[in-house]
Amino acid sequence: MSHTTLVLTLSWLATADAFLIGVHRVHGGTSSICNPQSSVVMFAKKKAPKLTKVLLTQSVKGLGATGDIVSVKQAYFDNFMFAQNLGKLATKEILDQKAAEEAAAKAEAVALRAAAEESVKTMQAIFGSQGLFIKKKVGKEGAIFGSVTSTELATLVKERTGVDVDKRKIEVPSISHVGSALATFKLHQDVACTLKISVVPASL
Repeated sequence: MSHTTLVLTLSWLATADAFLIGVHRVHGGTSSICNPQSSVVMFAKKKAPKLTKVLLTQSVKGLGATGDIVSVKQAYFDNFMFAQNLGKLATKEILDQKAAEEAAAKAEAVALRAAAEESVKTMQAIFGSQGLFIKKKVGKEGAIFGSVTSTELATLVKERTGVDVDKRKIEVPSISHVGSALATFKLHQDVACTLKISVVPASL
């Protein structure tokens, strides 16, 4: 008496990242594919590589600068970064400290900008539309002796308003005669004040 046996085969298709499940019928020592149209392909789900947070102790090209928190594969950290002393595991304490530092830096940045904006208001209130007057010795045809420098402007603004301005952050146009021109005072990377500079004869 002959009988039929069904055989389930499971084969891995590396090029497709999938399992091929096939059903074969064995009857009397002869094997044949059972209903090949319904053969099943089950895709295998690859696990995402495990990442770990690392505090960089040195700058790493393409990854980050010293002090940055980055996410890398655990094996990369174990085999390369740790061995080269490029970083250390970012523990909860390190992450909390980093968050506190970032919050403090953000608060300081907000305060600095607010202070710069207040300084602009002070300068505008004192100098108004008339601007800052500077007395200079004058020669023929209104030509002045010397020039108007950023150091001079910084000193005058400090004396009259109490506002400290870095002389390196003052843009002064070339002034060679009596008259007026505009100078820009950079009080913050995002805040500047433009004042009219009026040069008059020292005899006035």
